[in-house]
Amino acid sequence: MAKGVKILERKFTDIEKQLSGFIAFVDTFVEDDKEVLSFKLSQFDRLNAKYESVKEEIFTLPDIEFKNLDGKITTCNEHIEKLEVRLKSLNLKYSKNNNETRVQMLCLMLSNRALDYQNYRFHSLMGT
Repeated sequence: MAKGVKILERKFTDIEKQLSGFIAFVDTFVEDDKEVLSFKLSQFDRLNAKYESVKEEIFTLPDIEFKNLDGKITTCNEHIEKLEVRLKSLNLKYSKNNNETRVQMLCLMLSNRALDYQNYRFHSLMGT
């Protein structure tokens, strides 16, 4: 496996861990955490920038190297989908919260991220 692919695997592992942390935060969110929510959302913005960087690197990989990352991409998709569901639930629960717009925007952003990965994966596997 090429050195570049190993580096991407480590980046994916880091993204997976951070997504798991966001899932745990959302799962245990209570009203007292409102101040922390804004901080967590800004952390997610940084994670999104990292994701975009990794995504750009993935798009430059040859198909054979991309297939080596397929499992990592699938795991990230699953984490993104879990987080999306939990954030939608949180948004419904705290719809009067000051962070309502940011939570809704975050849910939409997560949906787009999962779709980006799935579309790229589909086209790569289909050879288009």
